[in-house]
Amino acid sequence: MRLACLAIGMAVMAVSVPAEARITRAVSLDGDFRGADMVMIGTVRTVTVVKHAVPGPFSSTIDVQALGVYVEVPLRHSRQGQMVRVRHPRVLPTSRPVINGFGPVLLRRGGTYLLFLKRGRHAFELRAVEDWTLVEFSRPRLLKLARRLRRLPAQARLLELLRAQLHHCKPSCAATIWLTDRSRAFAARFTHNKQAKTRYLAELVAVARNSTDSNTRLAAFTVLGRHDVRAVVPLVVRIASTQPRPNVITWLQGFKNPVQIRALQAILASASDKFVLQMARQRLRYLKKHP
Repeated sequence: MRLACLAIGMAVMAVSVPAEARITRAVSLDGDFRGADMVMIGTVRTVTVVKHAVPGPFSSTIDVQALGVYVEVPLRHSRQGQMVRVRHPRVLPTSRPVINGFGPVLLRRGGTYLLFLKRGRHAFELRAVEDWTLVEFSRPRLLKLARRLRRLPAQARLLELLRAQLHHCKPSCAATIWLTDRSRAFAARFTHNKQAKTRYLAELVAVARNSTDSNTRLAAFTVLGRHDVRAVVPLVVRIASTQPRPNVITWLQGFKNPVQIRALQAILASASDKFVLQMARQRLRYLKKHP
């Protein structure tokens, strides 16, 4: 039943609805780490697609992936070298940008992922079917770094691995950005270490400027907005005006309303793309109604 609900419940929000409300909802690396039945970084060794009956008045089935995952880095209730059975709805790959920053999970054979798992009836399942927690690692680089960090407590080790992953953001690292942003343990590092915060924000600025992935740029600009890094706002206006992306208007969502309003007014004055102009007007109307 849970798998059926997960497969059905994937919808994209309209840009006029504040996407940051959904991003904030229940997004917490610390909470997911504590609440998961198993946390590990593992490599998908086997993938089998099976049919799953959907309960209800209409007879139907959905495709479910049955995965064999090898534990590379155990983090919670797991051990290195363990093979774990994981099931989740199969989705088709897509490179389309999403409006609110999240998209369906796709796990591929040979990929090495950070997985937050919940014990299901037949196997473990992902705690979230959307990709805000799905960080993919380079296996050789991961294993080399994990050996150096093996003496750290599990959550501290994970935070170091995510920090390093952000530094190697190629070509995308949206999930890494969402997770670090939503970790109190990660933010606590900045309390007495301003240089650490400066380095983190500088890495986000580099990602926002250089990434070719729209969803990664959405994450980077959103978090920069939450830290009130206004220096990147002209870049969003310029991209919206000259190289429009489907979700470019939501890149402003982390900034305070007055900053967003001024940027949207600048976009309306300089952009020519009809979709961008429509989304900018919708967002501007929303912000003025909800100051």
